[in-house]
Amino acid sequence: MTWDESKHPRDEKGQFTYSDGSDSENNSKNDTQALKGRIGKTEVKSPVDILYGDTYKKEKAGNEYRNNLLNILGKLATPTDILYGTKESLEKKIKEYRFQNKSKGTITGGAANINKQEVSSNTGDYGFNQPTWKIRHYDTLSKEYDKEVGEFLNNNTDNPKKYSNDIRHQFVSAIFARNLGEKTSKILGNLNELRPADLLDPVDSKIDKINNEIGRNYAKQYPNIPRKELLKLILKDYSKNKQIIIQKMNEKTEKQKKLEREYL
Repeated sequence: MTWDESKHPRDEKGQFTYSDGSDSENNSKNDTQALKGRIGKTEVKSPVDILYGDTYKKEKAGNEYRNNLLNILGKLATPTDILYGTKESLEKKIKEYRFQNKSKGTITGGAANINKQEVSSNTGDYGFNQPTWKIRHYDTLSKEYDKEVGEFLNNNTDNPKKYSNDIRHQFVSAIFARNLGEKTSKILGNLNELRPADLLDPVDSKIDKINNEIGRNYAKQYPNIPRKELLKLILKDYSKNKQIIIQKMNEKTEKQKKLEREYL
C-alpha cells in the first residue's frame, strides 16, 4: 500500500484526513502496518527525522563530547568554560594542563611512574601523588618539569640556553613548593645539589640554591597561577632575578665575616 496524498486532504488544523470519511486513527494504524509489512523491518522515519535527524545526532554527540571535556577539566573549568567554551577552546586548555590522554584512561608523559592524571586540585600540577620519601620519583618528576621549561623557552626565546639553568631551578622549585610545601621543596632542591658534578663546582651549586629560593618565593606569591603564566612571569623577571643572584653571591656568610674579624 502506498501513500496517496490526494486521498488525505488536510483539515482546519492542518492534520491529514481520509476523503472517504472513515476513522482516521484506525486507517492511520492500518496504513502504518501495511507499510511496515511492505518494507519488512525497515524503520519508518518521520519527516522530522528525515530532515533533521543527522543534525540532531551530530549536535547530541557534540554536546556529549563537550561535557566530557568539561569533566576532564573538573574544578579547573571556569564559569566561562562552562557557559561559552567551545570544543576547540576546551581542547586547548586540556592540552595546556597536559590532560589530553585522560579520557582514554592512559598515563601521559615520558616517565612511566608519573601519572599526570593525578593533579593538584588547585593548580593543575601533575605528579604529586607519591609520598615525599620516594626521592627517585621526585627526581624523575623534576626532569618532567624541566622538559616543560625547555619547550617553553624554545617557543618563546631566541636563546633558550641563556635562560635554561636559572629558570629551570626557579620554576621546578616553585611547583614543588606549592604542592609539597616550602620546607620539602628546599630539602629536595638541596639533595639535588649533592651529585658529584655539583660538589666539584660549589659556585654553580650556590647559584642553583639561590635560584631554588627565588622559585619558592614565587610559590608563596602565586600559589595558584597556571604553569604557563608562571613561566611567562619568571621569564619576564629574568633580569631582576639575575641581579638578586649577583647580590646574594657577593654577600658574605657569617663564617666569612668571623674569619675577617679574627685575621684582618
